[in-house]
Amino acid sequence: RTIPLRENVRVGKQEIDNLLDLSCELVIGQHQMIQQNNNYNMTLTKLKKVTDLIESKVTQNANIASDIEQLRSIIRQMQEIKTNYNSIVDNDEQNVHDIFNSLVNLRMVPIKAFRERLEHLAYSIADDLNKKIKFTMTKTSGSIDRVILEQITPCLEHLIRNAIDHGIEQSQIRAATHK
Repeated sequence: RTIPLRENVRVGKQEIDNLLDLSCELVIGQHQMIQQNNNYNMTLTKLKKVTDLIESKVTQNANIASDIEQLRSIIRQMQEIKTNYNSIVDNDEQNVHDIFNSLVNLRMVPIKAFRERLEHLAYSIADDLNKKIKFTMTKTSGSIDRVILEQITPCLEHLIRNAIDHGIEQSQIRAATHK
């Protein structure tokens, strides 16, 4: 499916986190509804078995036969309710899934944009230290969670700084040693 161009809206990290928490609660509620549906199915199966058992024992008594027919009618109604319930649960399941994915995508940052930041940092450090570098970062398609990015950015910046400072010789030293 094609994602249309959209205007950007600033949303605070806390609001996104709150929405994500709520969507997780919806997912948990969804699973509880499924469990209740399973319980309902087991109870309905037991009701059918008891009805069949009663019917087999008392086919001669006309009064009980009409009671059994009422039970069968209730079972049919319960099956219809279950069919409607399943339809609602299936629809809700898709909606919850879509909401959760949309909220997760709100927190995502394109790796390409992050790459540009690291590249700028690397060349800036190299210029300050009078060193020549070529910055390369592969596999920049996709995106990364903003929270994770915020946690790893200082480490990556430190690695780049140290790599340039301690791992690359200045141009004059390289020329003097014929490298």
